[in-house]
Amino acid sequence: MKKSKGVIGLFIVFISLIFACSGENQSEASLVKKVVETTEDGKETATVYTYEGDLIKTIDAVATLTTFTYTQDLITKKSVLDKKSKKTVITTYTYDKDQLLEAKTASNGVIYTQKGKDTISFEHYDLDADNKQKVLFTGLLIFEKGNLAKEERTTVSNDGKTVEKETVDYEYDDKVNPLAAAKGFVNLLDYKEIASANNVTIIAVTNSKKEGDQEISAANLYMYSYTYDEKGKRPTEQITSDVRPQNGKSGALKTTYFYNE
Repeated sequence: MKKSKGVIGLFIVFISLIFACSGENQSEASLVKKVVETTEDGKETATVYTYEGDLIKTIDAVATLTTFTYTQDLITKKSVLDKKSKKTVITTYTYDKDQLLEAKTASNGVIYTQKGKDTISFEHYDLDADNKQKVLFTGLLIFEKGNLAKEERTTVSNDGKTVEKETVDYEYDDKVNPLAAAKGFVNLLDYKEIASANNVTIIAVTNSKKEGDQEISAANLYMYSYTYDEKGKRPTEQITSDVRPQNGKSGALKTTYFYNE
């Protein structure tokens, strides 16, 4: 199953973090301890999560080990170790109170600016050899009820002749995302829908490219369905489906969840 470019980035790596739990109080959410993903060809991979109380500490996946560092109740550093290359990418997070201002690595970053109660603009940049920022694309994040409802992204070529736009619309269920119970995780805007208050059920992606008078567009649709435990509070299984994939081939991914009791 092939995800559309720009939908997921981090989402491909962390898709297993999307899980649900009923109830209006976030304290009712249980923290997941292991996720097992089954691919279309039947291959299984496991991801293990560790915590200190309600602080998320590590995500141990097949290819990577992610470690989170806190300053009080906010995540201020994320270290991602590539197990094969042994290289580590460190992301540092800076805030104004609890509002994320920037997520930055040694080679790139994202600057966030609050535009209104539920709207945040962003600039994604690379760093050149002189450590100067070169903006790659800009966009908006629009929130509703603690969920990322829409992401808009615009890329303009250096000569200004080509404009690429991507719009991602999200829909959610009404149940609590257990990661909302992990302190500071909902503040990480670079995790997008994975850090939302509820659980994503639909992602609709529209891409367009305009060169002069010519414009080409395409759309993809992804759907997520859940099976819950006997109390209806925690999912035991998730099915991810490409309904309108870009390559014309639909697929499905099964995810099974195990929780800290």
